[in-house]
Amino acid sequence: MSTNESEINQVKKEFCLNDTLFFTRHFFKRNYGKKFIVNKHHKLISEALEKVYTGQTKKLIINIAPRYGKTELAVKNFIAKGFALNPKAKFLHVSYSQDLAQQNSEEVRDNFILNPEFTKLFPARLKQGSTQKKKWSTEQGGMLYATATGGQVTGFGAGQIEEDGETDEFFDNYEKSKNFGGAIVIDDPIKPEDADQPNSRRKVNERYESTLKNRVNSVNTPIIIIMQRLHENDLCGHLIKSEGDEWEVLSLPCIEEDEEGNERSMWEFKHSIEWLQTERKRNPTVFGRQFQQNPMPAAGILFPKHELNWYKSEDLNKKDADFVMCANDVADEGADDYCMAIAYVFDTNVYIEDVLFNKKGLDINVKSIVEKVHRHEIKEMHIETNGAGKKHLKNVRNEVRTCRIVGKHNSTNKESRILNEEGFVKINFYFRADYEADSEYARYIYELTNYLKEGRNEHDDAADGTALLANVIYQKFKSRFTNGNN
Repeated sequence: MSTNESEINQVKKEFCLNDTLFFTRHFFKRNYGKKFIVNKHHKLISEALEKVYTGQTKKLIINIAPRYGKTELAVKNFIAKGFALNPKAKFLHVSYSQDLAQQNSEEVRDNFILNPEFTKLFPARLKQGSTQKKKWSTEQGGMLYATATGGQVTGFGAGQIEEDGETDEFFDNYEKSKNFGGAIVIDDPIKPEDADQPNSRRKVNERYESTLKNRVNSVNTPIIIIMQRLHENDLCGHLIKSEGDEWEVLSLPCIEEDEEGNERSMWEFKHSIEWLQTERKRNPTVFGRQFQQNPMPAAGILFPKHELNWYKSEDLNKKDADFVMCANDVADEGADDYCMAIAYVFDTNVYIEDVLFNKKGLDINVKSIVEKVHRHEIKEMHIETNGAGKKHLKNVRNEVRTCRIVGKHNSTNKESRILNEEGFVKINFYFRADYEADSEYARYIYELTNYLKEGRNEHDDAADGTALLANVIYQKFKSRFTNGNN
């Protein structure tokens, strides 16, 4: 290596060690062959992480929307720079998904520790035989252990054990010694679709209290939690309420306001203000949580009558409809209602002209389905295939030959599915105001307009069936409802 090259590497090394954002940009370009697009929120996150390296911050919460670079910057590059500072550092990395945690672990190992550019600048070397994604070590005694939130962590700790009398000197001279010891890094501890389940939230919060927070090798080992807010009582909400004074919280909403109260996008490169405003209308509760980091308490009725759009059937010119389709939520249990909502689509307006809503059973309802398909000239039908839905789908196909029939498998819980479609239903759906009092349509409306935002709903079939229809219509005509925004 020439003297000139050695000097250049020394300069790069010092910049990487002293500037977290420079470290990220430098290795992002070398790992992916393109620039890391920097926005002000990346600078704020980097500044917060710098305080963790220097010991100024022991507990850090970062709340930001998904796909805004949080994992790249605050997980993979944070851990990698930790090994650059100190190859003896020990990390515990946790996520709701075992696969995600191990993928991050693998990328830290392969894109940094084994990267020739990294080894040229820093002394950390992979220990021979460290081939597992879940756990690998450096030759110097450092370690990264990656697991799911509920995974096994017994026997593993983060940070370095300090000898008596060493702590004060260690942190007084931290900037010079570059002796960062590692951290617990928690990225998205709960799945978004589980956040509205009290038992799921409680398990994650209890797991942190009983196990995760105790896996530190010293009182000075930092803990970082990076996640989008999902519920007022998610892990961040729980910790802010119980020990808020101990946590540094960096909350980064996607929509900001200037001094005059005008809204603007935090990162125009990612999402325009028009796209964000459209999404906020479509899913106000979900948007407030995931994009604004503002998980307001969910309470009351989700679809109150006064917030819905209404029309009279006689005023609807059905022949001019762009498309007629339906979605069928199959009754899994005897107490459930079969919900088939039939929609006449006009541009961005969706008129629920008719429904099948009863407890008569799948076999009996096949005849009713056939009758409604012919009466409304339905072009497309989506049938939920969970549980008994697969067999029901086959039976309907055997009887209905005039419309396209599509199976729809739901992998998320009902509460999340329904909540996700709240805004779309309120903005784009129109319900009949002239339904008969003793009709199935009347029972459908009653159940829909009594569905609670939070808490146990004894009857949720109308809301779930409506959410299913909203989802398939939005996906089919997405360009209409997004006005061309990405």
